[in-house]
Amino acid sequence: MIRPPRVIPTKAHGIADYASGALILAASTGLRGVPKGVATAVGAGVLAQSLLTDYELGVVRLVPMRAHLALDVASGLALAGSAVGPTGGGATGVASRVLPVLAGIGEVTVALMTQPDPPRRWRRRRSRLAF
Repeated sequence: MIRPPRVIPTKAHGIADYASGALILAASTGLRGVPKGVATAVGAGVLAQSLLTDYELGVVRLVPMRAHLALDVASGLALAGSAVGPTGGGATGVASRVLPVLAGIGEVTVALMTQPDPPRRWRRRRSRLAF
């Protein structure tokens, strides 16, 4: 299995999380090919998980970075899949299907290329979860 290089630092990932979460949430009203609930849930979920992640930009720091990355992959697949699945059938144009798919693929790609552990000085405590 080919693994992508883990070149994105956790701080840069955090910046991307807050930006993409806000953009997905804001765009959820205009995405006709994606059920509004899916886009809203993904956008709000990205923002909430960012606030709770144990990395430089986390506020509460409850979620280990490895769990955060797994959730990013899942939400990216949900966003991409909702535009091409049976619920995306009401799409009226190519853009209304392509944009959510690209956003989902982008989220998965960034998650797979992010370093799985923040710098030691930022880790507040060990998680008991086995990620």
